[in-house]
Amino acid sequence: MLTLNELLDKPLQLLADLLKGVDKVALLDYPEYANVGDSMIWLGQVALLRRLNKKIIYVCAISNFDEHEAAAAVGAGAALIINGGGNFGTLWPHHQEFRERIMTLFADALIIQMPQSICFEDEAALQRTRRIIGNCSNLHLLVRDHPSYAFARDNFSTDIVLCPDSAFFLTDLPTLVPDLDVVYLRRSDREADVNSGGGELHSSLAINVTDWLEQNWIEKQLQQTLRYSVRKKWLRNNQRVTIALYNLLAYIRTRRGVQLLARGRCIITDRLHAHVLSVLLKRPSFLLDNSNGKVFAFYEAWTRDLGVSRCVGSVREALRMASVLNVVQFLALQFFYESDVATVALAYVS
Repeated sequence: MLTLNELLDKPLQLLADLLKGVDKVALLDYPEYANVGDSMIWLGQVALLRRLNKKIIYVCAISNFDEHEAAAAVGAGAALIINGGGNFGTLWPHHQEFRERIMTLFADALIIQMPQSICFEDEAALQRTRRIIGNCSNLHLLVRDHPSYAFARDNFSTDIVLCPDSAFFLTDLPTLVPDLDVVYLRRSDREADVNSGGGELHSSLAINVTDWLEQNWIEKQLQQTLRYSVRKKWLRNNQRVTIALYNLLAYIRTRRGVQLLARGRCIITDRLHAHVLSVLLKRPSFLLDNSNGKVFAFYEAWTRDLGVSRCVGSVREALRMASVLNVVQFLALQFFYESDVATVALAYVS
């Protein structure tokens, strides 16, 4: 039975081993877009590298990657670390094209692909990726669920390791008092599944249905300023101030996600990182799968034993269980106030 501390120990030890003798890293594929989950991953990776005393000397987004600056970082002894997530394969091709470019340009460098979910829907694309990976001499592919691990082992000739998502390294999240029964954070992009539709939302519960792809004005202004400043070379991706600004923007996005989810006494979601965040906030959650099965696969690999989440087959089922949970939580607060209320409450929901 895994605990949250054990989820942290595994990547800490793994990265310590992979980066043995290396004190500098370049962190690639910064998420310069609104999706909170990818900013959570980024900040978790930064926290993980700091705990290992590794110095980040270069960062970049796909839009401002500079081959010469990256080569200089590698020449200075840096390992190349590619941002984790759910974009390994054909679902989000611009991310795949970028990582394949990195693997091609720096085939002999130490490259660590942080934990990913894998989804290929095109045989030609898979063959190309297989060929590129086969040419890498020191590539380590981290995957975050068992189906992705099995697929990678069957298709890629490199070091492949099952590893939890880096977002678990987020700490010091703000504590907010809930003012709703349920927050239903529902995907509004190409990974949405038919079961996450809104036709079944009939409940007496106080519910907010939302997604976290809408930036606030601070995010928009900071993102535009960063993009423009880097493009004009007023800021460079190997400067400490640039790295700090990237991290600040990721923090602002993550805080927006916390403020959205923390309003609910419980969470319904088909987003993997809304699930991770509900675990970190110790809010009970009911999980719907996304279009390619990565949410349930992640749950089975890492969070099933934590006792704060349940997988469900439909929104109707989630709302039924949330209605029961609403009553049980009230009783848990009255009689089990020194315990973890989410765990106590979910133990009585069937």
